[in-house]
Amino acid sequence: MPKTDILELPDGGKLAYKVLGTKGMRDDVVPLILLMGLSGVKEDWSSFAQGLAQHRPVCIVDNRGIGESSQAKPKPPFREAPQLTIMQMATDAFSLIEHLDWRRFHLLGFSMGGMMAQQLVCLLRGRDDYECVSLNLLGTTPKGQLRGFLAEYSGLLGAQMEARETGQQGKFTMEEKLELYRTMLERNFTTQWCLNNPTAIDFMIAESPKYKKPMRIIAQQMEAIAEFDVVQQLQFINIPTLVVHGTADQVVPVQAGQAVAGALPKAEFVPLPDIGHMTYLMDGGESLRLFNKFLHHMDEVSRTKSLQVKL
Repeated sequence: MPKTDILELPDGGKLAYKVLGTKGMRDDVVPLILLMGLSGVKEDWSSFAQGLAQHRPVCIVDNRGIGESSQAKPKPPFREAPQLTIMQMATDAFSLIEHLDWRRFHLLGFSMGGMMAQQLVCLLRGRDDYECVSLNLLGTTPKGQLRGFLAEYSGLLGAQMEARETGQQGKFTMEEKLELYRTMLERNFTTQWCLNNPTAIDFMIAESPKYKKPMRIIAQQMEAIAEFDVVQQLQFINIPTLVVHGTADQVVPVQAGQAVAGALPKAEFVPLPDIGHMTYLMDGGESLRLFNKFLHHMDEVSRTKSLQVKL
């Protein structure tokens, strides 16, 4: 595994990232940046990122304020850094793309990371100095709404945060953090999957304390999700897109995936039957196969266009 690099952002925040799969690659292979979802860190991509990196350079990154990344320091008279937004996190991703000097790139976003990816391609519309060759979306939505489990979890987290801010309770204990994490984790999979894979769930919970996942940042991410909406902008995005979504997703309903695919002029929608939100950990490698196939196809299309321009 390559070492973690740090990019200092214009406002003083820092992004921690790794680039996988750089050895022995063709020069004309288009690199890929992965954008992680709510409360996730770059390590959560696991073997999915490694599978993608067999064919191209792949950048994995911790979103601002989580994992090894950090927020900007507060500007007086404020005591806290500015509230997180999807726009800000999408802008952070572009700062990383600029830093890597990836003028042509693929973009893949999971859940909240898919919202960031949609926001980023909207920001890049009309620019000719950077090209998103393909947009790849997994378990995401064009409009953030805290409903169902997300509303339930947001309320639970908000109540505990408020109790601590008013002094009714002390800081989160590790046991409380792990219990909240278990609640979220079990809804990210299906009930049957959890029953069939209790050891996997226990392992993920045991691994969680290794990574910085502040409750304050997770709460801000949820607020950012609630305010996100690019429904009206997507009709202008003419980037070839693959949208993959589990039909048993309890966090972001499959109808949301259908909505984003329906809003994008060049999108293909692929439902995965009986798969929950943590698609790539549940589907036996199907989403990895789908994305690798699509990325390879878009590489060939891009390569052909480049040859035509040279001729």
